[in-house]
Amino acid sequence: MKRVISIAIVFLVCFFDKNNCVAQNIQTIYLNQKDSLSNFYIIVSPEKLPIKSFMFLIPSFNEAPQNVLLQTDIPKIAAKKGILTIIPTFKTGSESLGIDNATQNSFKEIFTDAVKLKNLSGLKFYLGGFSIGGSSAIKFAENAF
Repeated sequence: MKRVISIAIVFLVCFFDKNNCVAQNIQTIYLNQKDSLSNFYIIVSPEKLPIKSFMFLIPSFNEAPQNVLLQTDIPKIAAKKGILTIIPTFKTGSESLGIDNATQNSFKEIFTDAVKLKNLSGLKFYLGGFSIGGSSAIKFAENAF
C-alpha cells in the first residue's frame, strides 16, 4: 500500500508540474521480483541519448527512493544535462545504516546491475547521498575500487 501511495504521489507531481517531468524517463528495476520493499533501484534517464555520465543518490535513513524524487530536483537537472541518476534501496532495506558489509555488498550488486542494464561501462560517475546515504556513498567509494 505504501508503494502505491508513493507512486501516486510521483504521478500527481508530474501531472501537475509538467515542466519538471519532460526531460527524463523514470524506471524501477527490481533485483528480486518477489520483493517490492528492498533490493531495487529507480533510474531517472535523460530523454536524449547518449548518456554522458551517471550518478548514485542514496536516500537517507528510512527513506524510499520515490521520496527523493519529491525532495530534490537533482535527478531532473541531471537528466537535462545527460546524466542518468540511480536511486537505490539495498537488500538490507531502507532502515539500513549503509556502511555495514551486507549493505555495501548490495550496493556493489546494484551498481553492477545498473551498469550492465544501461550500458554505462567506461562512463564517469558520481556518488552522493542524503544523511546516512552520504556515509554509504563514502564507504562505497573507499572500498569498491
